[in-house]
Amino acid sequence: MPHSLQHAGPAVLARIPRLLEHIDSYAVDEIHFYSVLPEDAGLLGVTDHPRCLRAAHGFEHVSVQRPLLHAPLVEYAARLGVPVKFGHKLARLEQDAGGVTMGFANAAAETASFVVGCDGLHSNTRGCLFGESPADYTGLSQWGGISPTPDFWKGKRAIADLLGDGTHMIAVPMSDRLTMWAVSQREPESKEEWRVLDAAAADHFKQHSPYTPYCAGELVRSSLKVIRYGLYNRPALPTWHRGRAVLVGDAAHPTNPHVGMGASHAWADIALLADLLATHNPGAFPPSTDTLATVFGALERERLPRTAESVARARARRAAHRGRRRGV
Repeated sequence: MPHSLQHAGPAVLARIPRLLEHIDSYAVDEIHFYSVLPEDAGLLGVTDHPRCLRAAHGFEHVSVQRPLLHAPLVEYAARLGVPVKFGHKLARLEQDAGGVTMGFANAAAETASFVVGCDGLHSNTRGCLFGESPADYTGLSQWGGISPTPDFWKGKRAIADLLGDGTHMIAVPMSDRLTMWAVSQREPESKEEWRVLDAAAADHFKQHSPYTPYCAGELVRSSLKVIRYGLYNRPALPTWHRGRAVLVGDAAHPTNPHVGMGASHAWADIALLADLLATHNPGAFPPSTDTLATVFGALERERLPRTAESVARARARRAAHRGRRRGV
């Protein structure tokens, strides 16, 4: 799926010289809110919040396809001699005073002075550090895809937030030609795998998804690909680190997308962690356990209350959404 980066994301990427200019992204200026209730359809309001953030912070709110974000990051890491390895599923962590040994399901092993677990909602790092905890399905899944931009939305550079009775859709422009969309609806559990659905499943959704105006139906029916993923909650953690390992992003504070802050919080975690490491370990030597305790503790004190408040708001909105009747 595409990725929507509020100003925090580009601000972090801009720290890497000449990287941001090589990422093929698309800036958005506004968010348009629509009611798609048959009895009260229409434009609810427009906010220029993305434009205001750009003026305040100097970085745009952009959308980018994930492969077009990940490829430059991998290429840059390779030029710096930083290895990037795929197909490794973390199975265990073993720590001592000098470092961490990571064991993987494919029998490979790696050692490092410390570990940052940024492996998402179903984090294996979290399980190794704190034991397994259930990921509770919210009862909602999302279907998403990328489609040719309908004429109605061309040139607007606006995110569309379409609100119904028990249904919700968001459409985000990816370029002058393509738009990403996602529809939330109640249905049986579907754990995300981020794989494109087969043609039969995609066609079934296109034929049976609720029609909504403002070209939303056109977006779904013309989608070039369709994926499906469940929305989950996890119990909050009282701490994100243990010894020489720490969690960030969804591994530490997973949230449903109902306030749209999950990615922004992950970027903020990364920025603060980098700053703290530079402050407390300016020589970039393998840090001592005491240094890491200082760094990880400061990260938690700053970020844990903020993310906890955002997760609580997202769950409250999810509860309100669940309480509505299902739309048609």
